[in-house]
Amino acid sequence: MAENTVVKSRLEGEITLGALGGGAFDPSDGTAYGSAKTYTVDYEQGDLSITLAGRSMGPVLSRGSIVDVLPGDEQPTTLQFSAYFRQGSSDSDYTITDIGKWLVTDPSAVGSDKVSTDWESVYASAAGEGDARLNGLSLRLKITNSGKSSDVSYIVANKCFGTVSFTEGDPDTLQISLTCTDPIPTIL
Repeated sequence: MAENTVVKSRLEGEITLGALGGGAFDPSDGTAYGSAKTYTVDYEQGDLSITLAGRSMGPVLSRGSIVDVLPGDEQPTTLQFSAYFRQGSSDSDYTITDIGKWLVTDPSAVGSDKVSTDWESVYASAAGEGDARLNGLSLRLKITNSGKSSDVSYIVANKCFGTVSFTEGDPDTLQISLTCTDPIPTIL
């Protein structure tokens, strides 16, 4: 089968965040596992950036000249995207603000918002275990060809931890930065 010739754009993408011990999305087809909690990011800029690092490389030198290269340690994949700030905390709905707050909070410090009470870190040893030492989530980017709905691509990163930054402006934004410990995301 030849490579697809249809160029994808940011207008066709959809970011979904998820949480479930072990990972929220099936890496074979991009679907959410049945008991995973998910949140589709609305009102975002379409600026998702993914850096696949693979392994570090270490040059072998002989009196200042490179004579060989040795593979080093695996490096994590990093992801970043911006979303517009729309609401603070909620006890009844998932919000991107609550997801960001949960992401950077110690798992033993349970808040009263809906995300804190419902979501389970992907770093729990298995679904329902609740033994994670840090909160983490899964990210799925779904790209659908607007001219052919059956032409769908996915990028799935199942084990990510991260930080959140707030920037005041026109409009106010949240910058979500994730470091993923599944070395290379699944690309379907």
